[in-house]
Amino acid sequence: MFVSRAPQRRNSGAAHKETIYGQPESLKAQGGVTQKIAVTSLTIKDMEKLIEPHRNEKLYVAIAEWLTGKDAREKRAKEIEASAGRGKDKRALTVSEKTEIERLRELPRKPTNDGSPGPIVRTVTMVIDKLSGISIRGGVAKNDTMLRVDVFTKAGKFHLVPVYVHHTVVKELPNQAIVQAKDEAEWTLIDDSFAFCFSLHPNDLVRVVQKGKESILGYYSSCHRGTGNLNIWAHDRNKLVGKEGIIEGIGVKTALSLEKFNVDVLGNIYLAQKEERRGLA
Repeated sequence: MFVSRAPQRRNSGAAHKETIYGQPESLKAQGGVTQKIAVTSLTIKDMEKLIEPHRNEKLYVAIAEWLTGKDAREKRAKEIEASAGRGKDKRALTVSEKTEIERLRELPRKPTNDGSPGPIVRTVTMVIDKLSGISIRGGVAKNDTMLRVDVFTKAGKFHLVPVYVHHTVVKELPNQAIVQAKDEAEWTLIDDSFAFCFSLHPNDLVRVVQKGKESILGYYSSCHRGTGNLNIWAHDRNKLVGKEGIIEGIGVKTALSLEKFNVDVLGNIYLAQKEERRGLA
């Protein structure tokens, strides 16, 4: 018995993620953005990524010193809490113990010229070298819902072009195919020398044949924009296949064949007819 599933050919969803990253003029040329991050989430390695170190030298030195002793202070705070016992035998912490715990867990403060305690520093701005996404309100947001992936072929290789909800907003079909571990600006440009094969929507039945491996037949789940690999569901969501019934990270660029099928309500399988690339209506 073969389980029949209806393809999800929708044109709606979230156009972008909620987080909007800042993009000052100084970072636009390289595609960099900035992000506010809590100091409690920082590591020493992150310090070199903070914005404008030449203007915030004293502050960053203070934060680095605070980070250096953070683990030891937290360990001591937990020891004080543990000294009060647990369960029925637990006693109330003394005023001095509470004060010491507060001191140990105190956030760093911004240095002042006269040496007095400055404002508490809760967040800092970190620079992310490159981020592909959508320009919005003077910043950049990551793509959200991928509606489908368009499959092209050239010189015996397959190329995947992801189509997102935001493309329906700008009314422009994308024309760049994923290149593994490359920024979107460096993806392969699709021109007339490429042949369009078909579009894959969630629950479209697809078969991948890779060199030296057994063919994989299942329902298309998603495409990873960082690798260009596909994730495919077993038709019956059999948990013995892959993780929770899904086979992840299937490379298709150099696959021997990549085919799309239609499935009727009785589970009969038919090779899909030749398609023309659909617009965004």
